Amino acid sequence: MTESNSSSVTRLTVGESRTHLSTNGQDQFHFGTGLRVALVTAAAVAVLGIGFSNSAAGRLLMPLVGLAGVAILGYIAVTRFEAFILTVLVVRSALDLTKTTDTGASITDPASLVALLMIGASLMWLLGSRHKRIAHRWTPFSIGIVGLGLASMVSLLGTNNLLTSISEALRIISGVLMFLVCDRLLAFGTSKKSFVWVIAAAGLVPLLMGVVGPLLNLNVTHVKDGVIALHSTFHLSNAYAHFLLPYLVVGAALWLYARGWKSKAALGALLAVAAVEMLFTQTRGAWIGLGLALLLVAILDRRWLGIVATVAAAVALLLSPLFAARIVDLGQNPDQPRQTNSWEWRVEHWGQIIPLVEGKPLTGIGAGMTLEESPNEKEPHNDYILALVELGAFGIVTYLVVVGGFIYVSFRALRRTDEGWERGLLLGIAAYSVAFAAVSLAENLVTSVAFLWYVMPLAAIAHHHAYRRGGVAAKRDEQRVAPQSR
Repeated sequence: MTESNSSSVTRLTVGESRTHLSTNGQDQFHFGTGLRVALVTAAAVAVLGIGFSNSAAGRLLMPLVGLAGVAILGYIAVTRFEAFILTVLVVRSALDLTKTTDTGASITDPASLVALLMIGASLMWLLGSRHKRIAHRWTPFSIGIVGLGLASMVSLLGTNNLLTSISEALRIISGVLMFLVCDRLLAFGTSKKSFVWVIAAAGLVPLLMGVVGPLLNLNVTHVKDGVIALHSTFHLSNAYAHFLLPYLVVGAALWLYARGWKSKAALGALLAVAAVEMLFTQTRGAWIGLGLALLLVAILDRRWLGIVATVAAAVALLLSPLFAARIVDLGQNPDQPRQTNSWEWRVEHWGQIIPLVEGKPLTGIGAGMTLEESPNEKEPHNDYILALVELGAFGIVTYLVVVGGFIYVSFRALRRTDEGWERGLLLGIAAYSVAFAAVSLAENLVTSVAFLWYVMPLAAIAHHHAYRRGGVAAKRDEQRVAPQSR
């Protein structure tokens, strides 16, 4: 089953995983129509979220609106599961605006309701498809991802706040299921382009809100470390920055292989807006990750001009009055602005939270519990330490397998592709996989919406391509074996 034969949306229900493929224009039109409907829905969610959040009555009505939306999505999940997954990917990036509380998530938030629906529908669909003719592909990477979800459940045995840890464990499990579902859909014939289009569409409403929000005096910014930071449709600017990071990296790599000046101009304009908004998130970790990833894209693709341009852009950013102070001092201590730089604060913070796991080395202190049990009530700001402290020995081992496996499958997939748009896609994913491993040293990514809902489909694409039959690497292997068999 080739990529060209699976360009249309596959009809896959919760109870049935049989693939029906067609390449006629009608099916392609249905996919385009569905994408437009999802975009309009995401825009409506953003408008409603802003309107309702500004009034007490609106906040009371929001759960009812969320339930109505979830009911519609539930019907789509039962009748056409693939369309459901693609739709929630487009809509999820706007759902943070619908939060009914200012402190954390609530079960009545539309975002929480959609996540619970996705978990339930995905479990049903995976169970219904386990006996189909295409066996699931188990690799160290996929086993590591499932292991991370299991570690989050095991951590419930060591928590002091079961409700908090259950909520955080469900967040991690949603990302595990997103990977498994996307990997399975690709095996059944869903095209890579479908996922690329919906992830691209997921960024349109946040990017638009970042542009028009300040002009219309909408609440799309907040104060972070004494500076104004853009968060757009996301709850925090850090979350938005790390949503834009893979968006920009993969988009830049695709731009290198885009055909025709119109495609390059359109994609270039979109990436330019995303890059500017990334800067205004005031998130240094994302800036560093972007610079590293773009440099890797240029090196891996032997684009020497790109290497020079990346270095020049980094120097220009360092010299810019608007952002230089933010970079040079590495930000300030969130507890005591303008007194201790961010790196010193992080090192001190890590020294305070690592001892928390000493009494519970196997289970950890429980998913999401660092925020409650650390002396200064702050998140770990290091995913490796988070996995160790909150999920215990099992958690850190599985997380290391996930990080290393992501890099391995991404580069394996890249090696199996020589040219075309797929080369650009897999080049961007490979570069991002390395940046992710590096940025995780000082950020909270493993439980972020960006990683769990948008990086997981990209990881599934790389995983599927890395282990599929055929491809460039397979032909090379055949050529090496052929002389020996004569």
